[in-house]
Amino acid sequence: MLYSCTHTASATVGVKGLNVDLECRILVQGQSLTDAKVRISAYRALSSPAYMSQTAQDPILEAFELYKELYDWSIYEPEFMTEYLELAKKCSDYAVSLLSHCRRREEVR
Repeated sequence: MLYSCTHTASATVGVKGLNVDLECRILVQGQSLTDAKVRISAYRALSSPAYMSQTAQDPILEAFELYKELYDWSIYEPEFMTEYLELAKKCSDYAVSLLSHCRRREEVR
């Protein structure tokens, strides 16, 4: 079951994180500490600016969607709230840094 959650996360985060949330919420209730750490490691890799830049068609949208997912996980797993919120801030900072390079509104589209 853990492999399914991690595999789904890496496969669907680039499109939309809904499948990740729905499938992983089921695992939270009976999971071990190791499962939670593996999930954080996977999200740490997915939230890397280099990874988002290389894999996402729209890195800004990807950063915002991943921010929302990470924020949601910080509520579901209060033991790791700090880690999830740090990763969410990293995504937010990445989106802001990309947008700061735009000079006109037309460049954002």
